[in-house]
Amino acid sequence: MKNFVAGMNKDVDLPNQPEGSYRDALNMNLKYSSGSVVTEGGTYRIPAMTGKQVIGNVTLDNDNIVFFTIHTTVDANNAVTEIYEILLFKPNDNSVLDLYRNNGLNFKATHPIVATYRKNQANEVLIYFTDGYVKELTDPVKGEGYTYIEEYNPPRTMNITQQTLSRNFGHSHEILYSDPKNSVHKLQLTPRIGKHTTVDSAKIESGGALLTGAYYLALAYADTDGLETNYFVVSNPVYITDGGENSIPTSSFVGIQGGSATNKLIKWSITIPDNGSITTLDYPLLQAAVIQQIDTATTVYKMSPKSLASGAGSHNVVFTGLEDTSSLAVTDIIIDDVEYIAAQAIAQLDNRLYLGNLRTNKDIGYQPFANNIQLSAKTEGIKTFAPEVYDTVILNKGYSILLQDFESSIGKQYVPAASIGGDGHWDISSEIQLNSYSNLLKDIQQDSSGNSRKGYRDPKYSFKKKSYRRGEVYAFYISFVLNDGTETYAYHIPGRKCETIYDDSKNNPLGINKSFVPEDIILKECDSLAYANSSVHFQATGIWKDELLASNPNLFVYQVADTHEAAGKTTGYWENRNEFYPISTDFMGFDINVSGHVFSDSNLNIINQNVRHHKMPSNMDPAYSYVQTAGIHVYEDGHRFITEQATDQTGFPLTSSYNLLNNNFLATNETIRLLGIKLENVKIPPHLLNKVQGYKVYYAKRKQDDKTILGQSLAIPGHPRYASVAQQSLAIARKGPYHKSFYLYGGLDHTDNSAIDIHSDWHPTNRYYGNPVFTFHDFNMLRKTPTLTAATHVQGVYGVMFRQYMGGPGIYVPPCYYHDILNSPTQATNTDFDDYNDLLGSGQKGRASQETTSFPSLGWVSAVMGNVQDFFYADPLDPSIPAGDGGIKGENFVLDISDSSPFPLDAAGDGAGSSNRGLFKQADIDNIQPNYEANGGDELQAIIDTQAKASKVRAWFTSVMIGTAYISPADVLGERSIIKGGDYKHGSMSDPDGYMGHLNRFWGSQVASNYAINLVIEPKGASYVPGKSVFSSGNPAAFKGAKYLFNEAGETCMAFSLISGLPHLRGHVPGLKNNIGNDKAGLTRWGEANRWLFPDAVSDGVPLSWLRMGNHTDSSFFADSNETNYNPAGFRGLKYNLEAGQREFGLPMSWLVNICATKTDVFNPFDQQELVWTGYFHKIEFENSHNLEQGISIDPNNPDASDHYFKGSKSAVIFGGDTYISRYSVRTTSQSYGHSFFRASSRLRDVVFRDPTDHPSDLSNFITKTIGTSHRQYAFQGDIPTDLSPDSGKFGTTGGFPIWDSSQTLLQNFATASDESDDAVSLRKTVLSVVQNTENWVKGNVNPVSTLFSVMVESDDLIEFRHSEDSVKGESTKFFGLHSASEVLFNTPEDDFTKSDRLLYMDHYSALQTKKVAVPLPVYARLAKVDKFPTRVSRSNVDSGALADGFRKFLALEYKDIPSDKGEIKTLFALSNTLYINSERSLYQTAGNEELSIGPTTAFIGSGNIFAIPPKELMSSESGYGGTTSRHANVTTHFGHFYVNYKDRAIYKVSGEGLEDITMSGMYKWFRTNMPYVLETFGVDFTTVESNNAGFFLDAPMQTYALGFTVGYDPIYKRILVTKREPVPTPFFISEFYAGNIEIREGIPHIAGEDCGELDDEDGFDEGKRLGAAEGLEIFCGPIGYGNPKYFTQGGWTLSYYPELKIWGSRHSYLPGYYMNTSQKMYSYGSGIGPLVTEEGIDTGSSVDIVTVWEHDNLYAPGHFYGSLNNSEIEFIDNSAPSDAKIFSNLFYWADSTKKNRVHTNQIDRITNTIFSSYYVYNSTQISGIPTTINYLVNARIRDKIWYINDFRDATKYEDVIEGINTKIPNVAGYMTTSVSTNIQTEPMFTSEGAVNANYVDVQKPWYMKKKLVDHFIGVRLITDNSQGNLVHLYAAGTSFRKSNR
Repeated sequence: MKNFVAGMNKDVDLPNQPEGSYRDALNMNLKYSSGSVVTEGGTYRIPAMTGKQVIGNVTLDNDNIVFFTIHTTVDANNAVTEIYEILLFKPNDNSVLDLYRNNGLNFKATHPIVATYRKNQANEVLIYFTDGYVKELTDPVKGEGYTYIEEYNPPRTMNITQQTLSRNFGHSHEILYSDPKNSVHKLQLTPRIGKHTTVDSAKIESGGALLTGAYYLALAYADTDGLETNYFVVSNPVYITDGGENSIPTSSFVGIQGGSATNKLIKWSITIPDNGSITTLDYPLLQAAVIQQIDTATTVYKMSPKSLASGAGSHNVVFTGLEDTSSLAVTDIIIDDVEYIAAQAIAQLDNRLYLGNLRTNKDIGYQPFANNIQLSAKTEGIKTFAPEVYDTVILNKGYSILLQDFESSIGKQYVPAASIGGDGHWDISSEIQLNSYSNLLKDIQQDSSGNSRKGYRDPKYSFKKKSYRRGEVYAFYISFVLNDGTETYAYHIPGRKCETIYDDSKNNPLGINKSFVPEDIILKECDSLAYANSSVHFQATGIWKDELLASNPNLFVYQVADTHEAAGKTTGYWENRNEFYPISTDFMGFDINVSGHVFSDSNLNIINQNVRHHKMPSNMDPAYSYVQTAGIHVYEDGHRFITEQATDQTGFPLTSSYNLLNNNFLATNETIRLLGIKLENVKIPPHLLNKVQGYKVYYAKRKQDDKTILGQSLAIPGHPRYASVAQQSLAIARKGPYHKSFYLYGGLDHTDNSAIDIHSDWHPTNRYYGNPVFTFHDFNMLRKTPTLTAATHVQGVYGVMFRQYMGGPGIYVPPCYYHDILNSPTQATNTDFDDYNDLLGSGQKGRASQETTSFPSLGWVSAVMGNVQDFFYADPLDPSIPAGDGGIKGENFVLDISDSSPFPLDAAGDGAGSSNRGLFKQADIDNIQPNYEANGGDELQAIIDTQAKASKVRAWFTSVMIGTAYISPADVLGERSIIKGGDYKHGSMSDPDGYMGHLNRFWGSQVASNYAINLVIEPKGASYVPGKSVFSSGNPAAFKGAKYLFNEAGETCMAFSLISGLPHLRGHVPGLKNNIGNDKAGLTRWGEANRWLFPDAVSDGVPLSWLRMGNHTDSSFFADSNETNYNPAGFRGLKYNLEAGQREFGLPMSWLVNICATKTDVFNPFDQQELVWTGYFHKIEFENSHNLEQGISIDPNNPDASDHYFKGSKSAVIFGGDTYISRYSVRTTSQSYGHSFFRASSRLRDVVFRDPTDHPSDLSNFITKTIGTSHRQYAFQGDIPTDLSPDSGKFGTTGGFPIWDSSQTLLQNFATASDESDDAVSLRKTVLSVVQNTENWVKGNVNPVSTLFSVMVESDDLIEFRHSEDSVKGESTKFFGLHSASEVLFNTPEDDFTKSDRLLYMDHYSALQTKKVAVPLPVYARLAKVDKFPTRVSRSNVDSGALADGFRKFLALEYKDIPSDKGEIKTLFALSNTLYINSERSLYQTAGNEELSIGPTTAFIGSGNIFAIPPKELMSSESGYGGTTSRHANVTTHFGHFYVNYKDRAIYKVSGEGLEDITMSGMYKWFRTNMPYVLETFGVDFTTVESNNAGFFLDAPMQTYALGFTVGYDPIYKRILVTKREPVPTPFFISEFYAGNIEIREGIPHIAGEDCGELDDEDGFDEGKRLGAAEGLEIFCGPIGYGNPKYFTQGGWTLSYYPELKIWGSRHSYLPGYYMNTSQKMYSYGSGIGPLVTEEGIDTGSSVDIVTVWEHDNLYAPGHFYGSLNNSEIEFIDNSAPSDAKIFSNLFYWADSTKKNRVHTNQIDRITNTIFSSYYVYNSTQISGIPTTINYLVNARIRDKIWYINDFRDATKYEDVIEGINTKIPNVAGYMTTSVSTNIQTEPMFTSEGAVNANYVDVQKPWYMKKKLVDHFIGVRLITDNSQGNLVHLYAAGTSFRKSNR
C-alpha cells in the first residue's frame, strides 16, 4: 500500500510519479498527527460580516482582528452607496464592533490594505495601515502622458484601544476618539495639518524678559497624546531692542547688542480658521514655538500648547521669555517630517515603522497658469512715518538736557549776545529760554493713542510691510497650500512681456516730440541700446544713452532704463540674456475661460523664450518714490520755493516767506511710500481649485550677485587737486613730481571750486560742470564690504536739499584783536598782499599782524592722526627772509600746542636751538598772542611763533545737514532756483533777464528728465578707501588718472569715479524769481567763510591776506554805512555752537544716488533660488459647491466681494519685501593737512595769477607760451594744469582734467636747457618763478571739516537699529540720534565711525523669513520634481516610549533608495530581526539591526542612509530573482515569509535558510502553466495605465470581479494557502474574439466596429457606459466589464502548501479575496451563498448571494465552502514496477470516516460506510468512466479495515482511425490493415483537473466491449461528496495487478 507523506506532485510524467506522493487532491488536508490525508472542514459564515467587503485586516495579539471593509447598499431608487468601515472582530464570540465609519476613509477594493500593529507604553493597541491608492487623471493642460492627482489615501493609523473605549462609552461609530470634532484626517499617519492658522500681526509690549534679537512665531497643531503636525507657518520676524516702544524722542530708540536683557514681550495676533461646518480643527491644541535669532545664531523655544477650545477666530500668542519652555532644534521647525500621500508597503522592525514605494504631491501642475499671472506695483503712503525734531539745544546738547522727568520742561536754547569791549575783545553771554520739549515731542512723534511714530522700528511696519527696492529686479513665486495643509512647490511667476515704448507708426501714442526723433522708429524695452538715436531713447525713457553705450555696446534698454512708465505699466521689463524657459509643458500656452475650461493659446507659449523677472518702478517716478518728492512752490509774486517736508516751531510748512528767516527749530515729517506688489489674473483650473485652501507669495532672496542696485547714499564730491604732492612741506612739494589727485572733502561746496568743466557725449550740449569723483557711504555696503567690481554706473535718485546747522564745538576761545588786523598798514595800502611783510607788520612789528585766533583740536591733531608737524617755508624769491638749507628754516613744531604731550618734538635731533619749540605750552599760555617783544626782539622767532599760531585749528568747518526735500532729478536739472555748477549772475540788475540769464546755464527742458542721471563708472573707478589714509588705486585709468585720494583725516568710505560726472549742485536759493528785481537772495552763499569763521581764520586754499580783507562787497558784513567796522555777529566764529544757517544765503544740496550693476542674468537658474516668504497668505474659501463649480470664492480681503478664479482674481497689496526706509545719519570728515597742491585760478583770486581780463600778461601769457604749438618742447610735467578755471573751455585728454601736454623733461633739467634764446630764458624764468613761488602753492591745514548728514534712504538694513556698544567685538561707536550732533560731529576722525567694525549692527534686524519656505518647482532638473519614489524605503523615528508616537515622525533624510533596475517596491516584511524589501524583480535583505552614526546634524534631519550596510540582493542576477508583483499575495509565519511572483511563475519562501522557490517541490510545471491569466493569451494587458483607469487592476483580488493573487496561513493544519482569482472568458467571448467582433485596444477588450454593441442592463455594461460611452448614446463601445456574464465568468484556483513538510497538499474549491488568521484559526473573505434575512433579522428560508468573512475548519460540514457543498478528492498514481505493463484488477484504501459529535463537541464519532462515495481509474488512454458510485457489496467490500473495489473496466469511447494506418503492406495475418479502433482522438480525457470529459467516455458501451485497464501505471481518484458531513481520513491506498504478458 502507498501512504501519502510526500504530498501532491505534478511535475513528473504519470509513470514516474514519486513514491509517497499523490497526483492531485481537492479539498483535502494533511493531518500531521496521524499521517493521513483528511477531507477539509468547511467554513462558517460570520453573520456580522455579511455584506462587508473586506479589503484588508490586521490580527492583534489577543486574536482579535481589525477589518477594513466596504459595505455597499442600494436604496429604493437603486442608488448605490459605499460605506467605509473599520471593524473589530472578536473570534471568541464572532461579534463585530463597528469601530469607525467615515466616507473619508475612501477605501478601494482595487487597492487592498496592508497593515501592522503594536502596543505603546500605555498598552494601547495602535494599528498602521496603507493602501497606496492614488487616483491620477490626465492633466487637462499637459495632455496625454501627464497626470494630476485627483485623490489619494495616505498611510494611516488608529488607536484601537481609544476608539473601542469611545464605542463602549456609547459614542457613535462616526465619532473618532469620543470627540465629535475629530475628522477622519486625524488618522493620517503623518499628522495632517488641514486648514492653516494665520499670523496676522505682532505687537511689542512691556512685561516680559525677552533678549534683544529677532523672533519668529512657528505654529503647529497638537493633541493631548503629544501628537504634533509639522510646523506649517513661520511668521515674519519681530525685532526686539531695549528702550520703551513708545518712548520719545524716537531718535534714541535704537538697536543694542544682541542678547541684551529687556522688559518686553511679543503678542502675536492669529486667526484660527473654521473647518467647514465644524468651527474647530482636528486638534484640540495649538503648538507654538518661537525661533529666536541673535545675530546669526538661532534658538528655538517650544511653548506649552494652547487650547483651541474657544474655537475659530482671533487669538493671541504671547511670548514673554519667562515661560516654561522646552528646547527644539531649529531643524525641527524648518524641516518637515516627510508627508507621503501614499505608500504601497508597510512594516515595522526594532521600534520603527517602515514605508515603501512612496508618493508625494508637491507639484500640482500649476506652472502653466502661473505663467499668466500679472504683477503690478503698488504704494502705500505714510504721512507721519518717522518725524524728527531738531534745534540748537538738541544738536549741541542732546535730548538728555531737555527731557529729565518725562513731563518736565527744561528745554534750553542758547541765544548768543555779542558786543565789542573797550579793548576790542568780544564779550559773550548767553540767555536761557525755557520751552516745553516733552509736549512738543509728543505732538510730533506720538499719535493720539500714545504710540510713537518711529517708522520701521515699529512692528506695525516691519512685521508685514517691508518695502521692495525701487528699480531692483525681483523673481516672484506662488505656492499653494493644499487642503491637507501641505504646501506645493513654488511656481515661478514670469515677468511681463516686452512692450513697445515708442512707435512712430501709431500716431505717436506716447506724445513724443516728433522733432526729436526720426520717422518710422519702433522702440521696445527689449531692444538693444544701440538701436535708434539718443533723442528717441531720451524721449521714450528719459535717459541719454551715449555714455552707457560707449562703456558697454551690448546693453539693452531694460537693463539701464526704467521703462514701466513709457510702457504704460507699473513694473519694468526684465529678461535674463542667457537663461531660457525649457522645452516643457510647464511653459506651453494655456488659459482658462470663464466657464473653467482649459484651452491652449499659442500666444501664451514661452518655451525657449528668455526667462523674465519683475523690475520694480524706480524712485525717479514720483508716483513710486520712497519719499514724496518736493514740489516747486511759486508764489504770486514770482518767488520760487522748494516745498520741504518739514515744519518750524509754529507748525508752518517750510515754504512760506515767513520761514525765509533763520529759524533754529526744525521738525522733519516726510511722507514715506511703502512699495508693494499685487497679483492679478490669478486663475486656477477646476481640477485644482477644490484641492487648495489658499496660496502664498514668495520672492527669491537677493544675493549680492543678483543685485542690480548695490547701494544708495549721498554722493559727496571730491575736490580736484590738479597738481599735488603728498607732502605737507612746501619745500619738498615744489620739487615734484606732481600728480593729479582728489581731496575727499568732508562736506559740500556752495561754489564751483570743487567742480570740473566736463565735456561728455551723454549731455546734449556736451558740456557742464560736474563732480566726477565722490565718496559714498551706504551703510550696508560699508558694513559688509562686498566687492565693488560689479558696479557699472550711477543713477541719480534725488537732489536732496538740506537745512544746515553750522558752528563750532561749543568751546569759547577769545578772538584776536580784530581792529589791529583791520587797521594794518599793509592791508590798507597793499592790494597785492605780501603775507610775510604783513606778518612782520611794517608799522607795528610784533603786535598788529601777529594776531590770530586758534582753537584746541579736541583730538583732531595728534600723533595718532599723524598731523602734529608743520613746516615754515621761506620762499627763496623773498629776500626779506634768508633761506636755510634746502629752503627750510628748520622750524618744525606741534600744531596743536594746547594739547598735552609727554615728549618734545625735535626734527633736527639735536634738541638745540630754534629747531626745537617743544615747550608744549599749556592752553592758558599758548593762547597769548606771540609778539615781537615777547621774543626779545627776535624778528625771525616772532615770525615763526606767529606761523605756529596760525597753523593751529583756526576754524571748525562743521555743520549738520538735515534733508528736508527730496527733489526729482528733472526738477533739479530744470529749476532755475536750484543753482548748478557754472551758473552766475551777469550784467545789470536793470536788465533782470540778462542779470539772471546765466542760471540753469547747462541745463533745461532739453536735458531735464527724472531718468537722465545714468552715468558710467570708470573702469576700476570704485574702491573702498580706508580712514586716515592717502589712498592710491594703483591703476592709472581709475579716478580720472589721479595718483592719490587724500583722505588723511577722513573716515572709511567708498570712492567712485565717473567717466563724466554728477552735475555739480550748489544749492537752492529760496525766493528766487525768474526775473529778479533786486539782489536780495543772490546766488548760493551758505558756505561762505565770513559766515563761519573768526575774522582771521583761513579758508581752504585761500591766502590769509585775502581772508583778512574779507568779502568787502557785502554790505551786511559791516557794522556801519562807512564800511569801516565789521559787524561782529557776521562772523560765524563768534557763534561757536551749532546754529541754523541763514536761509536767504541758500540751502545746500547733494545728489542721492544708487550705485548700479548692469547684469545680464539675475536669479539664474530661477528654479534653484532660496526663497523669502512675504508673509502673505491668500485664503480660498467657497460658500457652497455651486460657487466652487463656478470658481467664485469669498474674497478674504473683503467679505462683501468675491474672487473669480476662472476670470482671474486679484490679491491684496503684498509687502514683506527686503528693503527698509530709514533715516540715515553719516559723518564725513577731512583735513587738508598732509598734501600740498599747485593752484592757479583767477576765480580764486590768486594774487599771482590774476584775472586774465585785467592782467593779460600774467597767467594767460604764461599759458600761451608754455603750451603753444611753437613752444611745445618747453612743456614740462604733464600733470601741471593749464588752467583751473571751469570757464576756460580748455580740456585735456583725461576726460575731465585740463592738463598740460606731457614730456619727459624734468623740472631740474628745465633750468639748464641748452636753448639760451631770450624767449627760452624768459620762459624758463617765468615757469620757474611760477612753480617755485609758494604763493601758487597751498599746503594743507588742520582745520576740521566735519559734516553730519541726515537723510532718508532705502537700505537692506534697518539702520535706525544700529547700536553704539558691543562687548563681544570690543567696539564702540557714536552716531547721530543716540548721540547729540556735537558728540558725533566734533569727535576725532581717529575713531573712524564708518569703518566696518565700527558700524555696529546686528544682522537679526535685517532678517527675512527664509526659515521655512517653499522650494521652487525644479523645471530644469526633471528628476528633481519627481513625486513618485517607487524604489524608496523611509523609516520613522524610534518609538522611545514617550507619549507621542514615534512611528508618526519621518525625518527628511531617513530613506533609502534601492536600485531601480529591479522594479518598484511591492512589499516590506520583517523576519528574524531583519527587514526585507521585495521589489518586482528582486528581494533585498538588510543587515539586521542598523547601527547609525548620528552626528549633531543628522540627529535632526536623519542620517541620510537608513542602513549602515546597504541592503543586498538575496540572489543577484542580471534580470532579477525573487521579486514579486503583488502587494497582497504574501504571508509571514514562523516558518518564513511566503509570497507569489507572478512574472517568475513562482512562489517563494524566505527564511533563515535563504530564498526558496517552493513550486520546485513537485509543482513547478503546474504553476508555470496555471499562473498566467487566461486573458493575457488574447492580448489583454492588465498593467497599462489605460487598463487601470478603466477599472481593471492586476493586483486586486478583493474586488467582486477580482484579478490577482492572495496568500494565507492556516494555523490548524500549518499550511499556506495560495489563491489566484481572474475573469475567465466565456465561449461567447472566445467566439466573438475570433470572429473579429471583440478587439483589444490599449490592453483592454472593446466591442469592435463603429456601431459597437447595444446597451443593455447586463452586469458590467453600466460600468462600461460610464467609462466608455458618450452621454445619451445608446451604443456601447467602451471596455467590457469583467462582471459581464456574457463575456466572463469568475475563475481561479487555490492550493495549499505545508512548509514544515515542504510539500504541496491539495487544491481547494474556495476562491477567497483575502485570508486572515489568528493564532488558532484561519478566516477568509469571499462571495458565497447565504440565507436571505429580512430587515428584522428573520431568516426567510431562501438563499442569496452574499459576501462575508468565513471561518475555516468547520468539522461539522466538511466540503461546505462559502455556502456551497464541494467534493473532497484525492488522486494517486500506482506505478509499481514501472517497466512492466500490468493488468489492473482492483484498488484498495485504508481510511476512516468520522463525524464530530454536535452534543459532545470534544467527541469524534466513527462512522461505518464506504468512506468515499465514488471513484474512477485511468491510464494513458483508458478510463473507467465518469466517477462510479461506490456501493457496499456491489463493487466494494471491506476486509481487515481495508476497502477493496474491483468493478472497473475501460469505458473509453473508441473510434476507427484510418489516416496513417493503411500502409498498403499486408499485416502479419496477411491482410491489409485499413483502420484501427482506438480511444477517441479529438477529445481530452479531462476537461480540467479531476473532471472527466464526458465526450471521452462511452457511457453506453456494452460490458463485453469494456477491456481491462492495462498500462505501466494506473491513476486512481477517490471522491467523497461530503453530503454526509463525515470526515474522511485516508491513511494509505493501492491497486492489485498482474503482469501483462502481451
